[in-house]
Amino acid sequence: MGLFEAVRRLVGGTDEGDPDGAATGGAPADARAGATAAVSVEFKHDGDAEPLTDRARDLAEAWPAYDLDFSPASLERLDRIAEEEYERVTRAADVEEAAVVTESRAFASYFGEVLRRNHDAGWVTGEEYTVAVDCPDGPVGVDAMEVAVACLATGTTFAGTYEELVD
Repeated sequence: MGLFEAVRRLVGGTDEGDPDGAATGGAPADARAGATAAVSVEFKHDGDAEPLTDRARDLAEAWPAYDLDFSPASLERLDRIAEEEYERVTRAADVEEAAVVTESRAFASYFGEVLRRNHDAGWVTGEEYTVAVDCPDGPVGVDAMEVAVACLATGTTFAGTYEELVD
Protein backbone atom coordinates (compact mmCIF):
# COMPACT_ATOMS: atom_id res chain seq x y z
CA MET A 1 0.00 0.00 0.00
CA GLY A 2 1.38 3.37 -0.99
CA LEU A 3 1.57 6.44 1.19
CA PHE A 4 -1.45 8.02 -0.47
CA GLU A 5 -3.66 5.00 0.10
CA ALA A 6 -2.46 4.64 3.70
CA VAL A 7 -3.23 8.25 4.51
CA ARG A 8 -6.66 8.09 2.90
CA ARG A 9 -7.48 4.92 4.85
CA LEU A 10 -6.33 6.44 8.12
CA VAL A 11 -8.22 9.70 7.72
CA GLY A 12 -11.39 7.86 6.82
CA GLY A 13 -11.41 8.11 3.05
CA THR A 14 -12.08 5.29 0.67
CA ASP A 15 -11.33 4.69 -2.94
CA GLU A 16 -14.89 3.61 -3.69
CA GLY A 17 -16.62 5.60 -6.34
CA ASP A 18 -13.49 6.60 -8.23
CA PRO A 19 -14.54 6.40 -11.86
CA ASP A 20 -11.12 5.20 -12.96
CA GLY A 21 -10.59 2.95 -9.94
CA ALA A 22 -7.43 4.81 -8.95
CA ALA A 23 -6.65 5.75 -5.36
CA THR A 24 -7.43 9.44 -5.63
CA GLY A 25 -8.84 10.05 -2.21
CA GLY A 26 -12.03 11.34 -3.74
CA ALA A 27 -10.30 14.01 -5.80
CA PRO A 28 -11.25 14.48 -9.41
CA ALA A 29 -8.71 13.30 -11.95
CA ASP A 30 -7.36 16.82 -12.45
CA ALA A 31 -6.51 16.99 -8.73
CA ARG A 32 -3.82 14.40 -9.27
CA ALA A 33 -2.32 16.67 -11.91
CA GLY A 34 -2.08 19.68 -9.63
CA ALA A 35 -5.61 20.97 -9.12
CA THR A 36 -7.61 20.43 -5.96
CA ALA A 37 -11.11 19.37 -5.13
CA ALA A 38 -13.31 22.42 -4.94
CA VAL A 39 -17.02 22.16 -4.25
CA SER A 40 -19.73 24.66 -3.42
CA VAL A 41 -20.27 25.03 0.31
CA GLU A 42 -22.15 27.27 2.67
CA PHE A 43 -19.75 30.06 3.57
CA LYS A 44 -19.03 29.96 7.30
CA HIS A 45 -16.42 31.71 9.41
CA ASP A 46 -17.63 30.31 12.69
CA GLY A 47 -16.61 27.25 14.63
CA ASP A 48 -13.50 26.42 16.56
CA ALA A 49 -10.63 26.78 14.13
CA GLU A 50 -8.08 27.25 16.89
CA PRO A 51 -6.68 23.67 16.73
CA LEU A 52 -6.09 24.03 12.98
CA THR A 53 -4.54 27.46 13.38
CA ASP A 54 -2.36 26.17 16.23
CA ARG A 55 -1.23 23.17 14.18
CA ALA A 56 -0.26 25.47 11.30
CA ARG A 57 1.64 27.78 13.66
CA ASP A 58 3.43 24.76 15.19
CA LEU A 59 4.58 23.66 11.74
CA ALA A 60 5.88 27.17 10.98
CA GLU A 61 7.72 27.29 14.31
CA ALA A 62 9.24 23.84 13.78
CA TRP A 63 10.95 25.02 10.56
CA PRO A 64 12.22 28.55 11.39
CA ALA A 65 14.87 28.56 8.66
CA TYR A 66 12.11 28.40 6.01
CA ASP A 67 10.34 31.60 7.11
CA LEU A 68 6.82 30.20 6.98
CA ASP A 69 4.98 33.51 7.35
CA PHE A 70 1.59 32.38 5.94
CA SER A 71 2.09 34.35 2.75
CA PRO A 72 1.35 32.77 -0.64
CA ALA A 73 5.09 32.94 -1.39
CA SER A 74 5.79 30.77 1.65
CA LEU A 75 4.08 27.85 -0.07
CA GLU A 76 7.18 27.35 -2.23
CA ARG A 77 9.17 26.98 1.00
CA LEU A 78 6.51 24.61 2.33
CA ASP A 79 7.00 22.52 -0.82
CA ARG A 80 10.71 22.18 -0.02
CA ILE A 81 9.87 21.06 3.51
CA ALA A 82 7.27 18.61 2.21
CA GLU A 83 9.80 17.12 -0.17
CA GLU A 84 12.39 16.74 2.59
CA GLU A 85 9.85 15.38 5.07
CA TYR A 86 8.40 12.94 2.56
CA GLU A 87 11.88 11.60 1.86
CA ARG A 88 12.68 11.36 5.58
CA VAL A 89 9.43 9.59 6.42
CA THR A 90 9.60 7.13 3.53
CA ARG A 91 13.27 6.30 4.21
CA ALA A 92 12.59 5.49 7.86
CA ALA A 93 12.59 1.74 8.43
CA ASP A 94 10.08 2.01 11.24
CA VAL A 95 7.75 4.50 9.58
CA GLU A 96 4.32 4.47 11.16
CA GLU A 97 1.23 5.40 9.21
CA ALA A 98 0.10 7.58 12.14
CA ALA A 99 3.21 9.75 11.68
CA VAL A 100 2.31 10.25 8.02
CA VAL A 101 -1.22 11.29 8.97
CA THR A 102 0.16 13.73 11.55
CA GLU A 103 2.41 15.29 8.93
CA SER A 104 -0.49 15.53 6.47
CA ARG A 105 -2.60 17.29 9.08
CA ALA A 106 0.14 19.84 9.78
CA PHE A 107 0.66 20.60 6.10
CA ALA A 108 -3.11 20.76 5.49
CA SER A 109 -3.52 23.18 8.38
CA TYR A 110 -0.77 25.44 7.04
CA PHE A 111 -2.18 25.45 3.50
CA GLY A 112 -5.65 26.23 4.84
CA GLU A 113 -4.31 29.04 6.99
CA VAL A 114 -2.58 30.60 3.97
CA LEU A 115 -5.94 30.61 2.19
CA ARG A 116 -7.76 31.93 5.25
CA ARG A 117 -5.30 34.74 5.95
CA ASN A 118 -4.87 35.92 2.37
CA HIS A 119 -8.43 35.67 1.03
CA ASP A 120 -11.95 36.15 2.26
CA ALA A 121 -11.98 32.63 3.64
CA GLY A 122 -12.64 30.62 6.77
CA TRP A 123 -12.57 27.11 8.12
CA VAL A 124 -15.93 25.39 7.55
CA THR A 125 -17.77 24.22 10.65
CA GLY A 126 -18.22 20.46 10.70
CA GLU A 127 -15.91 19.90 7.73
CA GLU A 128 -12.46 19.29 9.17
CA TYR A 129 -9.71 20.73 6.96
CA THR A 130 -12.13 22.40 4.56
CA VAL A 131 -11.67 26.10 3.91
CA ALA A 132 -14.51 28.11 2.35
CA VAL A 133 -13.14 30.73 -0.01
CA ASP A 134 -15.48 33.50 -1.13
CA CYS A 135 -15.27 33.62 -4.93
CA PRO A 136 -17.15 35.76 -7.48
CA ASP A 137 -19.51 32.87 -8.29
CA GLY A 138 -20.07 32.07 -4.61
CA PRO A 139 -18.15 30.30 -1.87
CA VAL A 140 -16.02 27.31 -2.76
CA GLY A 141 -14.78 24.66 -0.36
CA VAL A 142 -11.16 23.60 -0.62
CA ASP A 143 -10.25 20.33 1.08
CA ALA A 144 -6.84 21.22 2.53
CA MET A 145 -6.26 17.60 3.62
CA GLU A 146 -6.75 16.40 0.07
CA VAL A 147 -4.26 19.03 -1.10
CA ALA A 148 -1.71 17.96 1.55
CA VAL A 149 -2.05 14.26 0.75
CA ALA A 150 -1.63 14.93 -2.96
CA CYS A 151 1.42 17.10 -2.34
CA LEU A 152 3.08 14.56 -0.04
CA ALA A 153 2.23 11.51 -2.11
CA THR A 154 2.17 12.53 -5.75
CA GLY A 155 4.57 15.41 -6.24
CA THR A 156 1.81 17.98 -6.64
CA THR A 157 2.97 21.24 -5.08
CA PHE A 158 1.29 23.53 -2.56
CA ALA A 159 2.44 26.60 -4.52
CA GLY A 160 1.12 25.20 -7.80
CA THR A 161 -2.19 24.21 -6.27
CA TYR A 162 -2.55 27.67 -4.73
CA GLU A 163 -1.84 29.33 -8.07
CA GLU A 164 -4.48 27.19 -9.77
CA LEU A 165 -7.01 28.09 -7.11
CA VAL A 166 -6.49 31.83 -7.35
CA ASP A 167 -6.40 31.94 -11.18
